[in-house]
Amino acid sequence: MGKKVYVDLTHPFSAEIPRWPYFDKPEITNAHTMAKGGVLTSKITCTMHTGTHCDAPRHVMEYEFDGRRARYTHEMPIDAYTGEAVVLKLDVEPWTLITDKHLDEACKKCGIDPASLKGKVLCLNTGMHRLFDDSKAYYHYSIGTGIDAGKWFVKHGVKCVAMDSQALDHPLHTAMGNNGMTRMNLLGATGKPITEEYKELFGEEAYAEFDKFEYIRIHGQAAYDEKFGELEDLGVWGTWEPCHKEMLGHGIVGVENLGGDLDRSSRARSSTSSASPCAGTWATAPCPAAWPSSTRTTWMPACPTAPTNTAAPATPMSPATATVVWSTCASCSTATSNATGLSSTHTVKRRALCPPLYVMSTPNGERT
Repeated sequence: MGKKVYVDLTHPFSAEIPRWPYFDKPEITNAHTMAKGGVLTSKITCTMHTGTHCDAPRHVMEYEFDGRRARYTHEMPIDAYTGEAVVLKLDVEPWTLITDKHLDEACKKCGIDPASLKGKVLCLNTGMHRLFDDSKAYYHYSIGTGIDAGKWFVKHGVKCVAMDSQALDHPLHTAMGNNGMTRMNLLGATGKPITEEYKELFGEEAYAEFDKFEYIRIHGQAAYDEKFGELEDLGVWGTWEPCHKEMLGHGIVGVENLGGDLDRSSRARSSTSSASPCAGTWATAPCPAAWPSSTRTTWMPACPTAPTNTAAPATPMSPATATVVWSTCASCSTATSNATGLSSTHTVKRRALCPPLYVMSTPNGERT
């Protein structure tokens, strides 16, 4: 029997933990102290779904697809959130709506047969956990899923889906966009609502995936009913957190804000290595001119020791591409907000604020 290694996949919890845009701040205090009472007890007041947490069907719906009243956490099977897990790395850009095609491609790249996922816990590593912060990068511009991914999880019979982003669903499928009774349509980096920013970047048809009334206007009621009708038949809003409802309505529970040593788990499954972590090809795409200069910055090669055959520009690009919101050394995990703070021996991973952006694709397909 092999040695078991336990890996923590949670973000540290504290009163300062990043939280969803309309959540209140946790309060942590002592009911007793050692000096005064001889015992130490703590009192924690916070909104559920803060930090790394689990979802149950009752979180988003009144009824499940089999007609039963949607279950609370304590009503789920005792093994609903435990079991054999598979970590699936997704190579997607910020603000990507993850579909069934992305999941099929990720499985192919990782050598995983989707049929083998039945009854397993599926952990999605998109890299978003490295951005965990009280920031637009983590919330407004997060990667997320939708109805097509939800149907894919149901089709392949996974028992639980755990994701390293602010929610299972794309932010525009949530109240951060134009969905739900509590919808906020938050302002983005340009000062415009994020719904308008998305339309400017990707077009009205792409945005319609997140907006019931825009989808019907562009594609018609019949097309909407074909895609979201199963949810509407339950009496729920089809474009409001559809992956949540598709999964949970079929008894597949969810985990959000994965963190901790998720990358360690991913590396344990990887059989690909490279003598030069900087080797690879550079892909370029301009940052939209509509983004103000205050949200952009001069672009420099991510690694000072990058080989010359990467075709990386030798001088800073102009105009700027996007604001670098994090930099991490791939070798030692040193994190910094400014790449110049790392020595030339570090391989710096970078993620930018507005898609599309300058990226580097390493030999094993990981975007940096």
